[in-house]
Amino acid sequence: MVWYLWPAVAAGLVAMAVMNVVSLPLPYSGSAQAVPRERLENMPAFPADFETGPVRRNNFLNSSTVTRLFEGKVQGSEGISSPDGGSTLFLLDKFGWLHEAVKKPGSGDFTLRERIAYTGPGRPLGFKAVSANRIIVCDCLKGLLEVTLDELRSEPARIEVLGNLVHEDGTAIDYANALDVDEATGDVFFTSSATHPVLLGADGYYDTLAACFMVMLNGAAEGRLLRYSRATRKVSVVTSGFWFPNGVALAADGKHVLVVETTRSRVVRVNIATGAQSDFITGIPAYPDGIEKAADGSGYYVALVAPLSPLMTYYPPAVVRTVLANFIPSVKLLARPLGAVIKVSPTGDVVETLMSESGDTVSSISSVLDTTSRLYFGNLNGDYISYYSRP
Repeated sequence: MVWYLWPAVAAGLVAMAVMNVVSLPLPYSGSAQAVPRERLENMPAFPADFETGPVRRNNFLNSSTVTRLFEGKVQGSEGISSPDGGSTLFLLDKFGWLHEAVKKPGSGDFTLRERIAYTGPGRPLGFKAVSANRIIVCDCLKGLLEVTLDELRSEPARIEVLGNLVHEDGTAIDYANALDVDEATGDVFFTSSATHPVLLGADGYYDTLAACFMVMLNGAAEGRLLRYSRATRKVSVVTSGFWFPNGVALAADGKHVLVVETTRSRVVRVNIATGAQSDFITGIPAYPDGIEKAADGSGYYVALVAPLSPLMTYYPPAVVRTVLANFIPSVKLLARPLGAVIKVSPTGDVVETLMSESGDTVSSISSVLDTTSRLYFGNLNGDYISYYSRP
């Protein structure tokens, strides 16, 4: 849709609002902001190009290569983490329940121990099991958490809030999203995606997908990369100005952090010491979510959670976005499924693409766990996790 049609679209939507087809005011706080044109540069064109670019169309994620696990038992575990290379998997569903899957001896199958802990109201997103009994969690409502499990799983877990405020300025961490842990220091690098909290949806969970759309429509680049110091137990800002930052991975040199910026379809390289940002990957032809180091150190896996929307290619003025915000439930119903993962080299070149373009085998992949023999996929919207068997 070309730019000169937006006023007509806005007039029609406003008329519908007046007729009580939609409700106003906005479902997020504040008003839609003007977005500088330079922030919209280097965005991938809609529709996505899977023919000539580095991310090529294929059907490698199909029924013979992908296996679903725990279908109907684990709903919306955005991440998967293992403290032991894949023998034990931890899953955190969208209602806050922690599940533990233990591989059966001499088999590739798992025994699922359901609901071994509850993290409380909110939605856990990115997390990492730093040991068999200790898990660091980003929760969109509560901030950065530490879950400590009883070794025998016979006693209730201890849930500690490590950080919900930034120490320097006292600002709240309203939307903790994804993290990585520095194994040498225990410091946690994590993203805060927005400065307004995620709302509780009609289905009884905190709807982070709708919140992401709201950030797109609002136009505010208020996301931050934060650091929790294990030594001082304080949270500080590494850098800011992201438009919905998401996945986090420490670079192999220990001096940089890779941050997924979902709305701009890119991955940013951040200098930890200075906070300076530089492009690592741009123009990804889908919306990226999680990023994870390859098990052999050969690069990183980036999960592509959803196909591109024309919204970002034909980015409308603030008045149109203000009214469109009320149509988010309908927009979600119209969104096409996509299942895709890309592997990139340490320098940011795409070296592998795994895809189920129709999303019938697997879709809404939000994270990747590499255990050498298998790639496990977290799933933002589904009621299962899955894995890809390497050829």
